[in-house]
Amino acid sequence: MDDPGCYVFSAPITTAVTQVTTTITDLDGIQSALIDFDFLYGTGGTSCDLYAQFSLDGGTTWQDAAHYQFTTIAARVQFHISVFADHLSAVIPSDGALSGNVAVSGFLGPTWRLKAVSVGTYVNTTAVMTLGAA
Repeated sequence: MDDPGCYVFSAPITTAVTQVTTTITDLDGIQSALIDFDFLYGTGGTSCDLYAQFSLDGGTTWQDAAHYQFTTIAARVQFHISVFADHLSAVIPSDGALSGNVAVSGFLGPTWRLKAVSVGTYVNTTAVMTLGAA
């Protein structure tokens, strides 16, 4: 792959909002990804869904790779995704529609971002995604 390493995406969580971070590109040839979601909870809020997303077409179409649902407690979770895992059924690219607390293996793309969808008003809360790409 072109640029293996760790990449950090961060999004402040405040009012109810859907937001995306800037993208990381040039991960051509990515074969595996360790996705680490860290929900740094302050106070308030109701729920916050974090999606690790990749694109195969430079950001026109986004595909959910992993999704975790957070509430009102600090938490950290990790997913490992690999192109070496069989994925024998068709997958329709979904932007924010993957079921909660799962990841999809079998394919990865060269462009990545973090998408956060929050409900309620959070204070002093940040969503962080670290992507370990190899």
